[in-house]
Amino acid sequence: MGFLQKKIGLVFFLGIVFILYFPMLLSPQDFWDGDIIMHAFDTHNYSIYKLWFNEAGLHLSSFLYDIFRFTSTGKQYKFFVSLLQISLLITSAIELGKISKLLFGFEGKEKLIVLISFVCTPIWLNLYSSVFLLHIFTIYLALYVVRIFLVGNFKWWHYIVVAVSFQHNSNALLIYSFISAGYVLVQDNRDAAYFKKALLLFIVGTLYFFIYRYFFPAYGLYEDYNQLKLSSLLNVAAYKNFFLTFFELYVFLFLSIFLILIINRSVSLLISVVVICMLIVVNMLPYIVVGKFSTDVVHGWSSRFMFQSVIPLTLLFGFLYKVKFKSVSYFFIVISFLPLLYSFYMATNVKLGTAVYKQDLKLEVERNQLDNGCVVYLRFPQGGRMSSYAINKIFYDSKGFISSVPIIVPYYGVKKYERAYIENEESKIKKIIMNIDYREKYIWPDKYPTCFQDVEVLVDFEKINDLSLYEKLMLLAALDAPGSSILLSKGEVYEK
Repeated sequence: MGFLQKKIGLVFFLGIVFILYFPMLLSPQDFWDGDIIMHAFDTHNYSIYKLWFNEAGLHLSSFLYDIFRFTSTGKQYKFFVSLLQISLLITSAIELGKISKLLFGFEGKEKLIVLISFVCTPIWLNLYSSVFLLHIFTIYLALYVVRIFLVGNFKWWHYIVVAVSFQHNSNALLIYSFISAGYVLVQDNRDAAYFKKALLLFIVGTLYFFIYRYFFPAYGLYEDYNQLKLSSLLNVAAYKNFFLTFFELYVFLFLSIFLILIINRSVSLLISVVVICMLIVVNMLPYIVVGKFSTDVVHGWSSRFMFQSVIPLTLLFGFLYKVKFKSVSYFFIVISFLPLLYSFYMATNVKLGTAVYKQDLKLEVERNQLDNGCVVYLRFPQGGRMSSYAINKIFYDSKGFISSVPIIVPYYGVKKYERAYIENEESKIKKIIMNIDYREKYIWPDKYPTCFQDVEVLVDFEKINDLSLYEKLMLLAALDAPGSSILLSKGEVYEK
């Protein structure tokens, strides 16, 4: 591939990234745990995320977010952090393309399709939440370390890069597994020097991993979070969930690779595919061992547990060119991308629909003055679709402070179950309100109210989701979005 062709390929790749991810830049809303960080920037109370990351044992993470202190509002922060996340996604894809050349000799179109398949994975739409800045940053560092090691340029100071990448625990196995694959697949690496350097990295990295967690353990609300349970490795259901999710996205890719193996009857190709499959499984283990697994790519955020395992999986796309007849290769490529792009479109629709939904909720909270110093029971069709702190932030933004306690009440259908749920929520909230640090983090008022209010959400998320992608983008891009529908009706206030 000549210089001009490489430039054309890069421009084509960047154009695809722009088309896929520019909606992220238009959304003024943060999502999931990102609401907490955005609230910190809205209020300029940066101790909110510092306490959070320190409790979680991620002491270096807060420095990454400190970069954005130049922004004056949460919306400005969200734009710039999204821009950085997309940039890191691009550089991660480029690093993976270089690794694919080192491990499998991918050049030209083979490498380009690896880059494209990497960014087309709907799993990266989790980046709509700014909390995943740490994840994509450390994944880039991990891939950079792998590439440097494979080319033989690993220096002493790269151990520092390794240490920073370990802020996301799962990157340890990502680095180790790819370096091990380099020993198996690359003939020049099968010597004592490569083996010794790899072994030294594994020993030093593992010692650092456990020493760091010994001296900087998780504490507070995160003391028992992500506890290692080796018995979870025998949980067949966890592996099943991962494979079913992968099958949903990559069914035609798997079938195409299977057919290519039959057609080519190449031992080296078979070894390469087997090694990739092993990399996929190995990179599931950090999540399985703490009881985490993916259940849905389009809705929710559980697909974040596939961040590491999807990286080797995308390498399979490079083998779609390993067919003598180019028309057959192109057919395999087209059908392999179809479920991927469909899921990407659907997931983008859901993310933008959620942003419009939050925007409309804020308007209704303002119009109906729902933040009136009471406990507000919000009854959503089919249960709530947002975290408590996302709702709290909406209430806070409506007046610049919060005096109410919003509680999302699921429709259980049986009154006693509903009451038990509410009492459990009330108990947890009261404990949080007593601690000023947690109160500020989760956006609660300084006292628990004595009055109560029932509010029903009249329009469910599915109706907003019926809007076209263009309509959602226009609503989000508008400076004073009129809202797409009336979502709430004011309920009656009563004393308990």
